[in-house]
This record gives sequence, structure tokens and C-alpha cells, in this order.
Amino acid sequence: MDNQRRQTLKGGILFAVSAAALLQCAAYFSGRSSPQVIEPQETRSSVSAESLDVFISRENNQTDSRPQSRTLLSETEKLKIFADYIAGFEGRRAKVYDPNPNDGKPEPTAGIGHYMDRGDSRETFRRVLPEVNYDAVYSGKASLTDPQINVLFAEDLRDYVARAKKLIPKFNEFTISVQATLVDMAYRGDLGDSPKMRALLNRGEIRKAADEYINRKEYQTARTRGMGGVKTRMDSNRGRLLDYAVSLERKQQ
Repeated sequence: MDNQRRQTLKGGILFAVSAAALLQCAAYFSGRSSPQVIEPQETRSSVSAESLDVFISRENNQTDSRPQSRTLLSETEKLKIFADYIAGFEGRRAKVYDPNPNDGKPEPTAGIGHYMDRGDSRETFRRVLPEVNYDAVYSGKASLTDPQINVLFAEDLRDYVARAKKLIPKFNEFTISVQATLVDMAYRGDLGDSPKMRALLNRGEIRKAADEYINRKEYQTARTRGMGGVKTRMDSNRGRLLDYAVSLERKQQ
């Protein structure tokens, strides 16, 4: 199997597992039945309704202001799109690992890009995975199961969608492609640590924001430091912003 086909298959599997599990959780907490059991009952019961309510539509017939399409998407459908996009870059690991071993700083990560040195990581585990020994996972002595990875990813995604919306007040006015990009930027930390780029986005200067996004040492030195995946991911995000900028410019002609 060639590398391109292998990556395509891997991405498809990631989406099928993570997005389907998230969809089931959202359906469970919104009172709807799910036709297929993705996770065992004991795992689903460890997630609070509050941890997923950002993805569940609270308003009927909500108007979607996305410029590219008049097709309405539910919050759960948007979640699936966000999950697919992010998981395709992050990958899926049961044991702790360092995603960027060549950058000179340890970054213990588990599941789908969950950074275990972030300030609220231990509390997140305690809240949504109380059955898991955090220190054992952190040290590499224990692994996460697939259902546990799904629950942790659902919680993280809820948090980063909320962060993206807070940093970009007009989040819901962007296309679904740009929304996924903004959530991915928040997931990586790019959105929070670049006030200039955020200001440009919030003023609607999308092309300038796309250029400012890669105006950072991490991007410019990624290849030479053996971190090509970082550049590929940031190029994808920048490309989506540029595509959106072009669509806006055409409408103004």
C-alpha cells in the first residue's frame, strides 16, 4: 500500500471512530436515541451533559449565516467536521508521546492531541475520566482505551470551540471550512498567541491575517527542525483562509 493511500485510509479511520463517537455522545445527551453503540455505557456516563452542550443546538431553526452555502448544519454536524479536520493532523495515540521530539522541549501528549502539561489537564482527566490514573498515563505506564480517547477528545473539542468563539466574536459568520480552521488554530495554540492575526481576522482582513499566521519562527524553521507536519498543518490552515479571502473578493467585484 503506497504512503498516500495509507494516509487516506488512516484519516478515514480516525474520522469514523472519533466523529461517530462524538455524534453518539451528543445524541445521548440531547435525549435522542443512537442506532449504534459506539462506546460502553460506563464510559458515556462519565461525561457530563455540560461538557458537550456547546455542540448541541439549543435553538430550533437557527439561521446559518455562512456565505458559501445556504445548507443548514446542526451543531453536531459541525462538530463532526471539526473533529475530522483536527484528528487528521493530530493522529491517535493510546500512550503518552512527544509530537515534536526535535523541538528541544518535552510535550507529553496523549489521545488526540491532548497536551498533558497544560494547566487544566489533570482536572480534565479527573472530571471526565475519573477511572483513569493520570500519573500512570503521564509516565507512560498506562494507556488510554479507544472509548477513553473519544471522551477526552470530546471534552477538549468543546473547550477549544468555545475558545475560538470567544477570541473571534463573529465565528458563526464564517464558512464551515474557516470555522474548522479557527478551531484547529485554537487547538494548536496559534489563535491564542497571535493577537495581531486575531485583530486582522476580527476586522475582516482575511488575506492579511493569512500572511500574519505564518509570520512566526515555528513555521519558518519547521522543516529544518524535522517538524514538517507542523508546516503542512499551518499551510492547510493558511490555504483555507486564502480561499475564503478570494471568495469574498470575487463577491465584491
